[in-house]
Amino acid sequence: LCIGIPSLFLATRKIDYDILRHTILIVAIGSISHFISILSREYTIYTSGEQMGNAYSILVILFIAGWTLFDSNDSTLWKIVSILIAAICFSILVKVMTRGAWLCVFAFLGYLLWKKMKSKRLFLVIVISAPLLVIAVWIVFTKYISHSEWFANIFSLKAGDLLNGRSNLLEYGFSYRGVLKTIFGSGIGAFYGIYHTYPHNLFAQLYYDQGLIALLTVVCIFIPGCKGLMHNAVNGQ
Repeated sequence: LCIGIPSLFLATRKIDYDILRHTILIVAIGSISHFISILSREYTIYTSGEQMGNAYSILVILFIAGWTLFDSNDSTLWKIVSILIAAICFSILVKVMTRGAWLCVFAFLGYLLWKKMKSKRLFLVIVISAPLLVIAVWIVFTKYISHSEWFANIFSLKAGDLLNGRSNLLEYGFSYRGVLKTIFGSGIGAFYGIYHTYPHNLFAQLYYDQGLIALLTVVCIFIPGCKGLMHNAVNGQ
């Protein structure tokens, strides 16, 4: 929240994106030894938390590298650096096999495709139809292999439970607990204190721990921030 909300706020302002990208790339270069150490680790279904942490931590760097490569006017040197960083980040994603991180990668590739397409309407059709097709294939495909140990280990799943119980966690997060707790929340860490986990959803956790006022405050910042990002994307910034 401390990083994400201010970042969305800044997305509504004019900033020098070249300096931002170059700063992140320089930091990534200094962290290559750490990335390589991640590739040397062994992962199982019992290390899913570490997998998610590693995957999501390098997503932004991967996106910055892709942005530099395919959608910037940077010099050849920056392009070469981006290729190196992107290769390492991609290798980490292959290693940890985190579903959410891969969905983010596909979304980013879709964004790059959208910027290159002349017909924005055609892209909207693709954006709407592609997820529906993927979901349909996913349901049919996983119906036969979701109980296999290989599938469970690869995608960090409990065998036979594709959602890993997250639908129940969402239900708990948005549960009604009385007027005061609905408005002001149950307190920081309340969800974890009761269920010994987190709801795997930012809005559900905000609603449960900090209440409706905090949730609406974040949403009021989140929506304009996303609109600012989309405006910059449409205008090639």
